[in-house]
Amino acid sequence: MGEFSYELPDSLLKLELPECGLTKVRIHAPRLTSTDILRNKLPSLTPSRLPKSLTKLIACGDSISSFGGDLKDLENLEEVYLAKNKLRGYLPITPSDW
Repeated sequence: MGEFSYELPDSLLKLELPECGLTKVRIHAPRLTSTDILRNKLPSLTPSRLPKSLTKLIACGDSISSFGGDLKDLENLEEVYLAKNKLRGYLPITPSDW
């Protein structure tokens, strides 16, 4: 699939895109609270390309090695799942930021 960059309905609350071969993600869905983008081919994740309304982000097994921004920009985020990626060092946010 490559890049996922769509304006989605305001009524959409949950989006699941597992194993779609995504390399870039830009999601515009103002009320989206949960997204599952696991097992894609994302080399990086840019929080500013995700809805600020997100409370749950599942991005396991995506080959993510870096972030193009700060996770604290996702001010409503409560759950983050990033297992089996290529991350090294610290996440661009600390628990005290929450």
